[in-house]
Amino acid sequence: PSVVRAASMLSLYEVMTLASHKQHPLNILGAALLLSTVLSPESVWDIGFQLSYLAVFSIHLFSKPLTGWLMPEWRPSSTFYFRAMTMMSESDETPSGIAGTQKRRRKKRSKRWMARYVMTEAQEALKRVRDYIVGIVIVSIAAQLGTLPLTAYYFGIIPLAFIITNIIVLPLSGVIIFLSCILYLTMGLSSLTGGVLSLLTCIPLYPLRFAVEMQNTLLS
Repeated sequence: PSVVRAASMLSLYEVMTLASHKQHPLNILGAALLLSTVLSPESVWDIGFQLSYLAVFSIHLFSKPLTGWLMPEWRPSSTFYFRAMTMMSESDETPSGIAGTQKRRRKKRSKRWMARYVMTEAQEALKRVRDYIVGIVIVSIAAQLGTLPLTAYYFGIIPLAFIITNIIVLPLSGVIIFLSCILYLTMGLSSLTGGVLSLLTCIPLYPLRFAVEMQNTLLS
């Protein structure tokens, strides 16, 4: 049911985009829910169905407040500004003089510029990593806030490890899905050629197996 929900929402979103209509997440979620219940009424009693729709609704409801609480506006540290300013403070004007002196000064300015560039890029990379991890944490907490009553009722537990496990699962699951698609493609090519291209399946198979085993080991 969760796969049907995701596929339905994505399809509805694309149709609305092509039709140049505004897309509201709750409208798309409600339309997918309506289609699922009309085409398969018995799926309403499925636990996966209930958890999937409730999790998406909860993410929409709680993500924005959690983002404002957990991710205040990012600002570089004062040390970052101080280092950048000290490198930029010297004048770039080259006084007249010996050609060797001018060359050394140009080389020194080039090194300062490269240092500023590397430092800025490193700061931005760290910010992107931080935002990605915090984003996963926010979505995980938002989903759990809505599904907590159901998991407690059906399974008699209150999960607490979801933040750590989702940080592991979400990046690796993207890799696993991508490699699985390539594996199915190579299997299809191998089948169409009567097994002549069967060696192609080894290209995605080994990294796929490694990714799955690593995910399972980390989760365990």
